[in-house]
Amino acid sequence: MRANKLLTTHERRFPNEIFTLIIEHLHFDPSSLRNTALVCKDFAILSQQQMFRTVDLTPAKYDTPCSYFTTFLVAPFARLLRDPKTAALTRFVRTVRLEVFDSSEMDDILFIFRSLPSVPELIYEGIPYPQYIQAIGMNMGETLEALWIAKWEVEREDWQSFQYMLASLTVLKLLSLPRDCFEDEPLILPSSLRTLYVGGNASAVKQGLGILYPPMLSTVFLGFQSKYDASGNKLLRMLRPDTRVVLNVGDGRFCETFTPDMIAFTHGLRASKLTLDGSEGPFIIIFIAHFVSHLPESVCEISIDFDAGTPSAVDLVSFREDWTQLDGALTKRYQLGLLKSFGVRCTSRTHRSNGQSFLAGDPIDRTILDDVQTLLPLSDAAGILKVDHAALYFDDYYL
Repeated sequence: MRANKLLTTHERRFPNEIFTLIIEHLHFDPSSLRNTALVCKDFAILSQQQMFRTVDLTPAKYDTPCSYFTTFLVAPFARLLRDPKTAALTRFVRTVRLEVFDSSEMDDILFIFRSLPSVPELIYEGIPYPQYIQAIGMNMGETLEALWIAKWEVEREDWQSFQYMLASLTVLKLLSLPRDCFEDEPLILPSSLRTLYVGGNASAVKQGLGILYPPMLSTVFLGFQSKYDASGNKLLRMLRPDTRVVLNVGDGRFCETFTPDMIAFTHGLRASKLTLDGSEGPFIIIFIAHFVSHLPESVCEISIDFDAGTPSAVDLVSFREDWTQLDGALTKRYQLGLLKSFGVRCTSRTHRSNGQSFLAGDPIDRTILDDVQTLLPLSDAAGILKVDHAALYFDDYYL
């Protein structure tokens, strides 16, 4: 009895909040979570919360020296939900990622949608069967806060179903649209929307905003190809001044042609906040130096967010002349009264927006942040340089 009392005393030496923080740190380490789940009942619950917080049902591919095979995960997860002994695990699920190739798993997928009505985030890739579109709206309409769509090809006859689904998502805060799949007709966005990723066909979004502009829409992400995009420019012109615009500029390659196209693309922009989503390529700094000199006068808060997970074959610090040109362009804009701040971040994209699995992260390199103040001394002295060491994940920062 005395030994049991001593054991209880030792078990409760730290509050559960401490253990929760420790186990949350293991979120990307399923093997360790399985081990901590065996320690005690409390640890099992804390570990299960992390293990089932994100359910990635995309087929697992294995490539060995002797064979290549794929494991499909939808059916096993559906069996888990059908089993009364494990069905309660659904209360831990916060994010579901699904990849649909054909209709062979339709019964299981529809059952999963019915069984997870309180999931706040869904990442859907692949074929948008009308049955799935309807099921999302019917089962998740009152709880879904983030919907990421990739690789969809909505047919004309399914367009109305997609519109009805969006109208039913009454608390949706984030919507990520796929590239080049919508008809050239208005896309009416949910009034609750705050963050929008536009993958392509900005014309449908622009027309929809003309009919209903979500009052809380604060951030719009746009991709940019190495050619002028008239529909994207029209969408940019429609955005309100208090909107943050995030442009994917890659590594700024083909700078001589890319920069003029980008300047034309952003002509007429009324937004005051502009973030460039870029990678650490050899042309990115000189591109930014030329680009910021030609931005509309409305843009007074500029930032660059480097991809911390993209391997770089170049050392950005070595491009001293490019940094000097950027420093000069920033301070000149500041002296003209057109620039309040220039922010620099370096965050991981291994989360959601790039469609990669966010259960396993790539190596992270954020060392560029240690040198920015030295590379941009004039901007630093003017007080406009803001280096953000705290932001770790790209999507989390803007949500």
